[in-house]
Amino acid sequence: MSRHNRCNRLPPAPSTLRTQATVSALIDSAMVQPRAGLTGAAAVAQLADDMRRSESITRDDLETLGWTSGQLDALAGKARTRAQRLAGASA
Repeated sequence: MSRHNRCNRLPPAPSTLRTQATVSALIDSAMVQPRAGLTGAAAVAQLADDMRRSESITRDDLETLGWTSGQLDALAGKARTRAQRLAGASA
């Protein structure tokens, strides 16, 4: 008999923990889809809409929504103008 067979250990208890969701499942179920894949006019329109959500939205808030730093650098001016124009039209 090997040493391990004579060891005085209890058998493992079944786990009561729930299985954890995978990252891909969390991404698919996110309320806000990442914006990194958007380009062109669609990206400007979405960024303008995101800017209009809050009067004090910050760059960090936009990055949390899924915008990349490069997108914000390239599109912020056009999106800001569009958001202001839309805000003026709805006021």
